[in-house]
Amino acid sequence: MKPTIGRIVHYHPFVCRDASDPDTSPIPLITYAALVVGAHRDGTPILRVFPDAGDSYLVDCGINGYSVDGVTRTDEPEMGHWNWPPRE
Repeated sequence: MKPTIGRIVHYHPFVCRDASDPDTSPIPLITYAALVVGAHRDGTPILRVFPDAGDSYLVDCGINGYSVDGVTRTDEPEMGHWNWPPRE
């Protein structure tokens, strides 16, 4: 599948704890719905992410867009990446 405009994907942002937080349990994976709102010539998507609370925001998945290395698709959910929703 190609990430074309209008398709829905899952986005998993990087989450980190404050250095003063004494909690050592694993950080949970967060999943937000995202809409493909654009694509680069190489097919890399630009996402509009819809968090549970607050305003939506853009994530440009291209190199140097949102992060230096880009935001890549993974088959399994993983922090800092996007993936297709599972088919039921």
